[in-house]
Amino acid sequence: MDFLFVIATILTGFYAATFAYWLKQHGNSIGAWGVWTLVLLGLAVSIYPLVRF
Repeated sequence: MDFLFVIATILTGFYAATFAYWLKQHGNSIGAWGVWTLVLLGLAVSIYPLVRF
């Protein structure tokens, strides 16, 4: 069941990454860095329970 959460996070992360790319193209690099940070944090939080020992 945890894999469904990871898949949903990856799909949401892809959507947010495209938004970050759009932000960077339009001159808002600080906003793009913020979105990338949230994407990576979300991926880390969703993958952590799978690799926890």
